Amino acid sequence: MITEKGFTLIEVLVATSILGLISLTILTTFGSGFAVYERVQSYGGGQADALLALEEMETRLRSLFPFSEIRFEGEAQKISFPAIIETIVIVDDEDMAVSSIGQISYYLDRQENDETMLTSGQKNYSQALSGVEAVENISVSLASVKDLRFRYYAFDKKEGTYVWKDSWPAEEVNLPTGVKIELTFQDGKREIPLVRTVMIPSVRVVDERIGSDDEDGEEEGEGQGNV
Repeated sequence: MITEKGFTLIEVLVATSILGLISLTILTTFGSGFAVYERVQSYGGGQADALLALEEMETRLRSLFPFSEIRFEGEAQKISFPAIIETIVIVDDEDMAVSSIGQISYYLDRQENDETMLTSGQKNYSQALSGVEAVENISVSLASVKDLRFRYYAFDKKEGTYVWKDSWPAEEVNLPTGVKIELTFQDGKREIPLVRTVMIPSVRVVDERIGSDDEDGEEEGEGQGNV
């Protein structure tokens, strides 16, 4: 006698329920993942631009050197200083990049659509000395930002300690010991701040040399006094 085997109604209902649950879980996970992916892509673009801009400014400031002809000048939303820049010259009908001393600036620039951009501009040596504005084709928008602030770290003789200053006049011969960059960019309805403090190595080297010279001078004075 041959008996036919099949699924009972309960087994079919259980299997259907399990398949439905698995399908719902997959669809929910896929939907959530797609939403997160879109948000990360949007957020990452703005954040990536801001981080790249910070990295560029930090690299430039770390290689900052004192140069009497082109002074360091800092305001709340703009900073300018001497730097090695590349300019294009024509040699034998061919474009050639030439490195030279010039001036580079970073500042907050308001666009016609009220969007504010972190912008870099550069001047060659003669432009920097004459004080003309940076040529438009070498001004580059780096990132869309909400706000930009610079602060300057230096020794205050009156206070007898290091302090943060809101500006650094061009008349000041010395360089600041450090620069704090406070950059804020918009992510939807959120404002995300990025802060980077950059210490300037060349200033520390100068300070160390001054300290060693003072020590040598004191030792020489003591030696002369003993004679």
